[in-house]
Amino acid sequence: MRAVVDRCAQQISVQLLEVVDVVLFALDQEQLKRKSLHEIFPALARIPNLSLLVKTRRLLAAGARSGQVCLYDLKQGRTQMLNAHSHSVTALAFSDDGKMLATYSYGDSTLSAWQISHNLFGIMQTPKLVNSWPAISSSVPGGMHGNFATLDWSGHRSITLHIGEVECKYSI
Repeated sequence: MRAVVDRCAQQISVQLLEVVDVVLFALDQEQLKRKSLHEIFPALARIPNLSLLVKTRRLLAAGARSGQVCLYDLKQGRTQMLNAHSHSVTALAFSDDGKMLATYSYGDSTLSAWQISHNLFGIMQTPKLVNSWPAISSSVPGGMHGNFATLDWSGHRSITLHIGEVECKYSI
C-alpha cells in the first residue's frame, strides 16, 4: 500500500472517498478496536486530505474533489457528508481533542474551522462552521502549489497551514 501511495498520491487523492470506502469495507472492524487505521494502513497517514482522530480512533474525515468532506464514524458505522468548500478539499485535520476539524481548499483559497459534536446517544451531529478565513493561494513563493498543503492544530484554538516553507497561523 505504501508503494502505491508514494507513486500515485495525486490519483488516490482524486478518488479518495472511493479508496476509503473500499478500505473500510474490506477491513475487519474488530481490528479497529485494537489498532488505529494509521497503524493498519500507515501509508494513509501521508495523504493530506485524510485525517483520523487518533485519540479515540472514532472519526475519519476524507476531503473530496467536489469540496465535500465525508465524516466516517467508525464506531457507529455511519457517514455524514459536509459541504465544506466550493473546490477540492486539499488538506484537513482534527484538533487533538476531536472537537474541531480544519479544512483547506487551494481552489477557493479558504481555510475553515468546524465544530464536531455528538448527542447524548453518541451520534455525531452535523458539524457547525465556526470560522472561515481567506488563505494562501497562487501567491505562494518558490513555485509551491497549495495542493501540497498540510494543517496542524496548536491546542484547541490555533491552526497552522503549511505549504512548502510557508506557514500561516490562524486563531479561532
